[in-house]
Amino acid sequence: MIRLVVLGVALCLIWFGYLNYLRGFGSFRLPSGTPIASLYAAIPFAGLLIALFTIEQLVNGIRNGFDHPEPLEDDLPIPPIDAGASGSARP
Repeated sequence: MIRLVVLGVALCLIWFGYLNYLRGFGSFRLPSGTPIASLYAAIPFAGLLIALFTIEQLVNGIRNGFDHPEPLEDDLPIPPIDAGASGSARP
């Protein structure tokens, strides 16, 4: 369910980021005079990458299953630490 929400957000980033990118050609940065759209191009590109990796996770989840339990850890015994005062002072 979370991956579908992430995919929806990515699609919104692509769509509205592209609209914002097109609108950015009306404003220019000073003193270079380059359109602000050059900065806004990263928004739909990021949405595209997010959508790509989310689709990859969905496809892998459908093929291999979404639940991957953690491997069991070996219970190694932890030796007790003698924290008592031994009477001898350290230099």
